[in-house]
Amino acid sequence: MENSVYTIINNGILVNIYLTPGAHKSCITGIVNIDNKTYLRVSVNSKPIENKANLELISVISDYFNIPKSNIEIKRGSKSKYKQIYLNNYDVNKLNNILNKSI
Repeated sequence: MENSVYTIINNGILVNIYLTPGAHKSCITGIVNIDNKTYLRVSVNSKPIENKANLELISVISDYFNIPKSNIEIKRGSKSKYKQIYLNNYDVNKLNNILNKSI
């Protein structure tokens, strides 16, 4: 699945995230297009206070894609609902398989 929700760079993948903090359930809810840009939509229960929503985002991504938290970094948007996260040493085929099966 070729998808503009991500870009392959260096040894990993840069993923566009649209984060919804303060949700009832923490999960990945799908792919959304906003202003001609594609995002992986993620909801987290935590409020965006003291970096709690970002930490929960990393946890949700870690569980969903089965990648260690230490291999996930927020590259852009740490104080925004629009983010880019970097999945270090992650295989694009694995990412595509997970996205194809669940979204």
